[in-house]
Amino acid sequence: MHDGHAEPLSPFKRIFLEDSTQCSLNEKLADEFRGSGGSASRSSVKINLICEFKNHTIQDISISSGNVPDQSAAEAILEHIRADDLILRDLGYFATDVLEGTRDREAFYLSRLPKGINIYLSDHKDAVPVNMPDLLNEKFPFRSETDSDVYIGENKMPCRLIAYRLPEEIVGLRRGKARRTAAKKGRTPSRDYLKWLGFGFYITNVARDIWSAEVIGTVYRLRWQVELIFKSWKSLLNIHILKGTRSERVKCLIYGRLIAVTVMTMCYGYAFRYAAERFRREVSIYKLFNWLKRNRRLFEAVHTESSDTLFNDMEKNIHRFCKQKRTRKTTLRLIEEQIGYLDSFSENEIGKMRTKYPFADITTLISDALSPFVIFTGVVFAGIIFFFRYLRQLEKNKIPLFNSQY
Repeated sequence: MHDGHAEPLSPFKRIFLEDSTQCSLNEKLADEFRGSGGSASRSSVKINLICEFKNHTIQDISISSGNVPDQSAAEAILEHIRADDLILRDLGYFATDVLEGTRDREAFYLSRLPKGINIYLSDHKDAVPVNMPDLLNEKFPFRSETDSDVYIGENKMPCRLIAYRLPEEIVGLRRGKARRTAAKKGRTPSRDYLKWLGFGFYITNVARDIWSAEVIGTVYRLRWQVELIFKSWKSLLNIHILKGTRSERVKCLIYGRLIAVTVMTMCYGYAFRYAAERFRREVSIYKLFNWLKRNRRLFEAVHTESSDTLFNDMEKNIHRFCKQKRTRKTTLRLIEEQIGYLDSFSENEIGKMRTKYPFADITTLISDALSPFVIFTGVVFAGIIFFFRYLRQLEKNKIPLFNSQY
């Protein structure tokens, strides 16, 4: 029987996805719910979600002030995981001690690798960190992907490091975004960082006989499912609209909506498994949530304790909730067919990035073309031209270059 999950995912008992989202609050609540600063609201609440993908259930939800970094919540997931579980999380949760704790529990992780983490080719005490982009460009200039055994961090944790040489358009868009982000802070991204953005770096402790290097980046795309969950919460349930100036009221709104979200997610998990087992189809969370809201179906089922009737109606209408068949493959289908990461970039995906950052690749091409030597030469040349024009103006107005009285 087809269980609705791609083959690369079948070795794992549970797959945990974790991410957070922020909701702006009235500024009067800044003492209790401080915002993240900058151009963001002075007051905001952060909702941290751990969900389990295979059963589509919520494992844990917590709230905190908006200025609390994701990394402070990184360790909390260790109390949930067991042997043969898999963790996929955003880069903000990266912590080598948590990865080591995951490995010690005989569980697995897949994570992007942030710049700034030391990478070693040996665990010898005298080993020195390597510059991976330079090493790859020197040793494997024509290799689109590499799979290496490395050691990372102060404790030299062993892991697989998979590096993808990204398509030029993607690199241009990433570098353009990095430059704009740095410019807002009055900075300029370093050349080392720009070279780093030319690659996608991933680390994992999953064995090669389970995941090939080609498919690892594709599997990581699964993490975006939690982003879709947040979008559905906001667009369909208005979970981010929290009006009020009293913390008690805001907390009641948050917890009340999170209870509703939890119940609706339970319904979604049931529908997803039913559609996968019976029809090998994927259920749209948007369609199902809308159906549950319509005619107060969920409210009536809870109020009259008629959940059996609700689930029977869901089964009868299951085709209405399924995603439409389309040319562009879903993330789950890409994983199931084990499409290589570099082959999984669609024109539609690149087009969306280009629309969001229309001048990114242009500015990148210009900036990359201008080496420090070229920039220096240009400045000197411009200075010479300006000086001769200045002399011409002095001569025209019969003004001596140096005043003789000095």
